[in-house]
Amino acid sequence: MKSRITILLLLILGVTSGIHAQMFTANLNGSNQTQYVATMATGMIEAELEGDMLTVSGSFENLSSAVATEIAGGAHIHLGYAGQNGAVGIVLTASLDADMLGGTFVASQNMFDLTEEQKTALMERGFYVNVHTANYQAGEIRGQLVPKSDQVFRVNLTGNNQVQPILTSASGAMIVELIGQNITISGSFSGLSSELATEIAGGGHLHMALAGQNGGVIKVLDITADADLMGGIVEAENNMFELSNDELMALNDRKIYMNIHSDNYPNGELRGQILLDSGVLFQSNLSGISQPYPVNTMASGAVVAELDGNNLIISGSFGNLSSPVATEIAGGAHIHSALAGSEGGVILVLNADLNDDEMGGVFMNSENTFELTDEQLEHLFDRGL
Repeated sequence: MKSRITILLLLILGVTSGIHAQMFTANLNGSNQTQYVATMATGMIEAELEGDMLTVSGSFENLSSAVATEIAGGAHIHLGYAGQNGAVGIVLTASLDADMLGGTFVASQNMFDLTEEQKTALMERGFYVNVHTANYQAGEIRGQLVPKSDQVFRVNLTGNNQVQPILTSASGAMIVELIGQNITISGSFSGLSSELATEIAGGGHLHMALAGQNGGVIKVLDITADADLMGGIVEAENNMFELSNDELMALNDRKIYMNIHSDNYPNGELRGQILLDSGVLFQSNLSGISQPYPVNTMASGAVVAELDGNNLIISGSFGNLSSPVATEIAGGAHIHSALAGSEGGVILVLNADLNDDEMGGVFMNSENTFELTDEQLEHLFDRGL
C-alpha cells in the first residue's frame, strides 16, 4: 500500500511541476533588428521557464557570414523591448555548423538560473535573442522572447509607412501575440520630432486599413511615455485586447496598422502594418515619380511583402489613378524583374480587387501568395524586383 501511495504522490508532483513550466518562443530574422537587415537567415527559439531555471533550445541557418564568435560566442539573450537595443543578459552556447553559417542551441548546454529581475524582464517581454555575424556585428537575426501563443505578429514603425511618407529619424517596433481572439501588444518607439500627441486619445492606436490606406481607430494603446514625451514603451500588461470576429479577420488579412501621433505630425509620425513575425519584410511605396520616365499623377499606393521561406505574401492598396486600370494587360498589376530606374519583364501577375470606378484597388494576401524560384529570391534580395 505504501509503495502505491508513494508512486501516486510522485505522479502528482510530476504533473504539478509540469503545470508550473512556462513556454516562450522567439522568431529570429533580420526584420526584427532595430536597424533592419535584409538577410535570408532565419531561426527559431524555444525557452522553458520552470521555477528559476530557463532552458533554451532551437536553431538558426542561412547566415550571410560566419557567426562572430569573438563577440562573447556570438549569440546572446539581451535586455530590451522590441525596438530597443540592450545589454547582454545571458550568453548562449551555440553548436555551430562546420561553415559557421548556422547552428543549434542544445537544451542541456543552455540552462540558466535567473534572478528575480531577469524573470520579471522575461515575463514583461523585455528579453530578446540576438545572433551576431562577421557582416553584421550588431546582430544579423533577432527575435523577442514572448509567451507561446497561437500566432506572433510584428510591427515595424517608420515614417515611410505613412500614406504621406514622413521624413523622420523616429522608429520603433512592436510584438503582437494572438491567443484565440485576444491580443497582447508590447514594444517601444523613440526619436519623435516632437512630443507624443497624448491629447489624440493617448497618441497611439490600432487602425483598420491596408498598407496605403488610412482607417479608423479600433483600439487605443496605453503608452508609458518617456519623460521628454519623444518616445515610450507599450507594456504587455496594459495592452491586452479582445478582438471582434471582424477585427480578427482584419488582422489575418493584414488590414490593421499601428500609428503613433506627435505634435508635429498629428496624422501620425510613425506607422507600421501588423504582419506575421516570420521571414523577411519588404515594402514598396507606389508613385508616378518612381517610373523610369516619371509620370505626373495624383495616384499613390503602398505594398508590403512578407517572405516566409520561398513564399512571398503581398498585401496593400492603390488609388487616385488618372484612368481605369488596364486589365487587358494581364490584369494590369505585376511584379517585374529590374532594378530601380530600369524596366524589366513580368515575373508575377498580381490579383487586384478593383474599386467600382477601377481607379484604385487592393491586393489581398489570400489572393497574392507566390512561391519564388531561387533565382527570383536572389533578385528580391538584390533589390531587382
